[in-house]
Amino acid sequence: MNERALELYSGNHLIRALIKNYSLCGIPVGELIDSLATEAYNKLHVERAAIFFEELDRGNIELSQEVIQSEEFLFSLFAALKASLYTRQKEKVRFFAKLFAKHLTKNQFSQADEYDGYLKILDGLTFREIYMLYRLKQYEDTAHLIEVDEDDEDKDDELRIAGRYWRDFSREMHETLGIEYPEIAGLLTRAGRTGCYAPITSMTLGCRGDRGKTTRVFEKLAEMIGMKQEDFPYYRNAGLM
Repeated sequence: MNERALELYSGNHLIRALIKNYSLCGIPVGELIDSLATEAYNKLHVERAAIFFEELDRGNIELSQEVIQSEEFLFSLFAALKASLYTRQKEKVRFFAKLFAKHLTKNQFSQADEYDGYLKILDGLTFREIYMLYRLKQYEDTAHLIEVDEDDEDKDDELRIAGRYWRDFSREMHETLGIEYPEIAGLLTRAGRTGCYAPITSMTLGCRGDRGKTTRVFEKLAEMIGMKQEDFPYYRNAGLM
């Protein structure tokens, strides 16, 4: 591995433990990392791997040798690392690391299928889509805090509730992300392929089906990652917090 890669990895306790203590099918893990780092996209891979392990180190995760040498640990690690290395958006790398860290700290290896599912969901969303969903969830949460007349028959109507913030949300997406107003509904619907967004269906006269809501799937993904506004430094927050 070149000198720069060695500098990036040498201070990382997790990867050093892997390199020192485990071989998979006779192949040292260190050699696997080295081979990834020396492929055609060497520079990009090394940078993303460095970000990934840097984020893991922030969590100060304590791992036993039994856990490090377990098959489930390695499969979970390599799945997250592979997704990190091949994403076009470096900002998503920290999300992959945080999801993996949550999987470790919660000792959820018995729920490997759930982890794999949410890893695929995260991999399937662009960073812009994640931000759109994150901000929409914030608008939703704020709207539910608004006091309404208990005698209002429409107080629990999802379409009416969305009407409290949809114009402000759309304006923020236009001003912050440069998305044209007619495209917003379509882009959100596209994000629905992951199960993170669902259109609001209503028999209300004039309902065009252009409004929707985040789902429990996105809420749980955001919780597992610990998603917060600081994770989106490149987007100016033009809306409420």
